Amino acid sequence: MMSERERVSPKIELGTKTGYYGPLAASYDERRFRGALGRLKNWRDQRLVEKAVRHAGHVERILDVPCGTGRLVRSLASRVPHSVGADVSLDMIEFSRLHPSVKNGPKGLLEYVQCDARYLPFSNDSFDVVLSGRFLHHLFHLPRSERLQVIREFARVSRRWVLGDFNIRYGLKYYLNKVRSVLKGKPLKSQRRTATEVFEELTQAGLRVERVYPISWVGSEKWYILCRKERKPGGQLN
Repeated sequence: MMSERERVSPKIELGTKTGYYGPLAASYDERRFRGALGRLKNWRDQRLVEKAVRHAGHVERILDVPCGTGRLVRSLASRVPHSVGADVSLDMIEFSRLHPSVKNGPKGLLEYVQCDARYLPFSNDSFDVVLSGRFLHHLFHLPRSERLQVIREFARVSRRWVLGDFNIRYGLKYYLNKVRSVLKGKPLKSQRRTATEVFEELTQAGLRVERVYPISWVGSEKWYILCRKERKPGGQLN
């Protein structure tokens, strides 16, 4: 018989916790963004994403994958004519769909799709921007081929831009976490890559780094990276 802990544990997809169900989905935002510090982190993420989307220019369609509880895609829905949130967890999608800002907001601006990030059910060049928050850095422990599969899928459905966040071996927070892990005799909870390594993989996926938006140039290891989709002569993706 399945225990309560097993029943509510996140689904393991691509070797990482990407699908949250039941009580975990309902409490996701509260556990991560409660209190003044949590609200500051959420506001900070939203501010950087909105800044990057403004840099992308005219945006008609945006995809947020995995959208989780929809905190990023909801913040963009009033600015982008057609926003789509995609996630493997139907419970997370339902939480976002029932959020007051969606229920009481303008109709037709936001829709949701349940799917796997590796196999997006969209045609090539379907969106102006593909956004991915709090996900790609979880894939660092996987073989490069599997990470590239996901990023190339993001590039495939994007007409021009891919925006994702990564934990980089950089900043005061990274070095403090590294010292703490050494003192405890435990590895870091999630792996980090150098900026050069991340940029190389993005290039291999057919993307060119356009701009970097660090949470803090000094204190943070988290960077949002805006990439432009590269095409070969004739319109084909690299």
